[in-house]
Amino acid sequence: MNYFNLRRLVLVALFVQTSNAHEANALLQRAIDAAGIANAKGRILHFNAVDALMQTAQSDRMYPPYYPMFVNRETWVDIDHEVERIQSSATFFGSGPSKPTSTIVGKSQAVFVRDTLLIPIPGTKDMLNVWNVLLDWSRSPDLSMGKQEVYREYLRIVIRRKGRFGEERLFLDPKSGLPVKYEFTEPHFLWGQVKVEYLYTTWITVEKSMIPSGVVKIVDGEPEAYRSVGESKFIAPESAPSLQIPETTAQPPAPSQPGVLASPQPDSIRVSDNLILTRNRWYQEAISLIDGTLYIFDATLGENRGKQDSAWIAKALPGKHPIVVVVTDLAWPHIAGVRYWVSRGATVVSHRMSEPFLKKVVDRRWTLNPDELERNRKKSKFKFLAVDSKHSMANGKVQLYAIDGIGSEGALIAYLPEEKFLWAGDYIQNVTAPSAYAKEVRAAVERVGIKPGRVAAQHIRITNWNVIETLFKGANE
Repeated sequence: MNYFNLRRLVLVALFVQTSNAHEANALLQRAIDAAGIANAKGRILHFNAVDALMQTAQSDRMYPPYYPMFVNRETWVDIDHEVERIQSSATFFGSGPSKPTSTIVGKSQAVFVRDTLLIPIPGTKDMLNVWNVLLDWSRSPDLSMGKQEVYREYLRIVIRRKGRFGEERLFLDPKSGLPVKYEFTEPHFLWGQVKVEYLYTTWITVEKSMIPSGVVKIVDGEPEAYRSVGESKFIAPESAPSLQIPETTAQPPAPSQPGVLASPQPDSIRVSDNLILTRNRWYQEAISLIDGTLYIFDATLGENRGKQDSAWIAKALPGKHPIVVVVTDLAWPHIAGVRYWVSRGATVVSHRMSEPFLKKVVDRRWTLNPDELERNRKKSKFKFLAVDSKHSMANGKVQLYAIDGIGSEGALIAYLPEEKFLWAGDYIQNVTAPSAYAKEVRAAVERVGIKPGRVAAQHIRITNWNVIETLFKGANE
């Protein structure tokens, strides 16, 4: 190919790329105009909404239906400064409605407001509010056309951009110009990466503007959040609460790596020669060396926590040992470290009903940011030991029992008789008042006939068992 033909091909490619970008930007502008965002200038968009947030990470089963947290929201949106203020109150299982709190979110900063308390928080825009999406896309320098696709039975126009973790796509309705779906892939602490879709539907008019009254966030094909928008109107700025982001001397939290649960460095508490607890501000775990085998009771927060625990083990219980990880329940943050220990050759022990889900976690391919398990997948096998009502290991030195209460189906407790130590997993969460969870643990202890001297769990420090007994003395059981 000679120079002139090569130059001609390059010019054609540049022309096509420029035309492609021009068309994509024009379609995005059409979407912005169809939503009537310009009509909000000089005024405040005010609406009420209810969010139903599916608790996929800590439901009583790891399959639908999940129980939701309901959040009542009142929102004020200032388009001129791209600031929104949200006042919210949540009702969650066993708690709420919570005391109303406010969050003010700008382009690059945000603050949580409660009474006189101001806490800087990461400035993440609400993607359930499609106006935020359209304005964010309007600043993208690399819009291009994607292939048209049928979505929800109708052909949609697709425009694309490069996001932080790969291509992002915005699906537009060719009839109205309005956005129908925003789609992208992002990291996830348990699944490696997930496909996220925001569906915008049932549009309503607010004077000359339009907003969707129904929004759904879908993660890997399962609805994770629903929003129903109620009364919506424009008001004068002086009729709205302050949308100024207050100045504060407090430092915002250090941003965590996306898709990774933060794991502050844990401390180590030595209970006995062969039993240690590792604890950070989120979770405590128990580790015991028995007859040459390391028993790890729950593996929380992910690979980083596993590596932190490994460092403590090397100091407190040195040597090369077979590893057994006991999973007492399936809440996602409680099991996010399982993959790391499987990569180290661990056998996983849990309730029989946990096996399909734990296998799904281990089998999941981490393609965006491969972890230790993904990098060593050929050498890492999922070895699972099922527990029904009870199971004994290490010649009876490790005893596992199903709690089997109405709120603890599928959950285990672990007992080390030589230490008279009970590991209660997530099922004793405080030692100041009776709770249904603690009542079920106590009933299981009585049913199987063990006599703990001390108990520890993910959220309580090591405690004399008689403290738990005292909680229920004289209580109506």
